[in-house]
Parts: sequence; C-alpha cells; structure tokens
Amino acid sequence: GEYYGTHMDDSLMNGVRTDISFTLGLSPLSDFEGGELVIEDASGERSWRLGQGDILMYPSHYLHRVNSVTKGERLAMIGWVQSLVKRPSHRELLFDLEQSLKAEFDTNGKSENFDRLTKVFHNLLREWADV
Repeated sequence: GEYYGTHMDDSLMNGVRTDISFTLGLSPLSDFEGGELVIEDASGERSWRLGQGDILMYPSHYLHRVNSVTKGERLAMIGWVQSLVKRPSHRELLFDLEQSLKAEFDTNGKSENFDRLTKVFHNLLREWADV
C-alpha cells in the first residue's frame, strides 16, 4: 500500500545540480502489483511499471509520483545525474541533432551533410557545456 505522492526532485543535492532523475527497478514484475512510476510532462501523464533491471531516466524538472503498491513488494533504486549541459531545452536540441546525425550516417555514410551536422553539434556543445 505504500506510494510516493506527486513531487519534483530537489534542484540541488549535496551542492550538485540534479538535471536527470532515474529509477531502477530491483523487483521482478511478478513480485508486486501497482507501484507505477507516473510522470507528468507537456503531453500529460504517462506511467511505467519497472521490473528488475529496468531503468527509466527523465528530466528532474517533471512532476512525478509512484502509485500505491496493491500487492507484494516493489523495490527500486533512485538517483540523479548532473548534465554538462545545464538548460533542458539545450539538451533536447542536442539530442535531436544527435539523432539526425545518426540517421544521416546510417543512410548516406560520412557525407557532406553528416560533416555539417557534426560541426553544428560540436560547436553547440562547446557553447553550452558547463565545464
């Protein structure tokens, strides 16, 4: 019957910025019922049941909760990661650009477009990385 109500993770823990949160399932799905991790983002609410070895990483600035465990025992490990890129919107742009880089390479190999996208990706990372 335990749960964890809607909350947002602290922005700083032990002096470290928390940009990305994660939950790692430690219990097999057959050991419990309920206990869904529910995340609220711009598209609404989505939920996951994480079994042993399943990990979900999500931006720490999202509201989230864990629904009640209705049967059995749910064990999980949680943690936080500080990104070298501080702004979530910059991380999202770099992720999208990296996916485009991979698609370009898979389709055309090391092409002129691949080189141009690589240049943009690394120059943005140089600009936005907080090191």
